[in-house]
Amino acid sequence: MDRLRAAGCVFAEEEAELLDSGWLPTGDLGSLDTDGNLRVHGRIKEMINCGGEKITPFEVEEVLRTHAGIEDAAVFGVPDPTFGEAVACLVVPRTSARLDVVKVRTHVLERLAPVKCPKWIRLVTAIPVGPSGKVVRRRLAEEFVPEQL
Repeated sequence: MDRLRAAGCVFAEEEAELLDSGWLPTGDLGSLDTDGNLRVHGRIKEMINCGGEKITPFEVEEVLRTHAGIEDAAVFGVPDPTFGEAVACLVVPRTSARLDVVKVRTHVLERLAPVKCPKWIRLVTAIPVGPSGKVVRRRLAEEFVPEQL
């Protein structure tokens, strides 16, 4: 911490306290596995706020990927007039699968709370990524959601 300050870095009081305690506030969401390895799941900015419920896209994606007919999925928030944001997703079906959107929603509802179930699902051949190879969720919301949900 002292080296950062010596280099001219300025921190808000809360950030300075966290850094002094050994924590670095990055905005990343993650978990430690049983071996103590950190796995990053996403960013705080990517959280979906649906009527006050905070939903991590990673959690919904993990459930979608357990569906036998789904190869990959990308979950993101979209504007919702009633709840502020709603869950939306792009889904890449397995090559031999014929996906039924109702069955996909049922699959999610059997594993997660109803508020986490995608309101809007679109089938795609691949999940678009940015230059870094990562999903850019705000771009998905701009490019793939119809004007009216």
